[in-house]
Amino acid sequence: MAHSLAEVLSEAGSWTLAFELADPDNAGAYQGVSQTGAALGSMLAPLVVTATAIDHGRGGWGVLKAG
Repeated sequence: MAHSLAEVLSEAGSWTLAFELADPDNAGAYQGVSQTGAALGSMLAPLVVTATAIDHGRGGWGVLKAG
């Protein structure tokens, strides 16, 4: 239940930022930048985890924890 509630609240916040707070004249550009940030995060996350936790074990997990 807690996970589902957190997911719903996270998506609601994301939609609020992408639609309600965007400048009506530049909504498409704002959404493009927003989605680019999400795509970059999804693209870089596996690289970061592999370069830290997978390659360096406990020390790598410590780096992830600190970041």
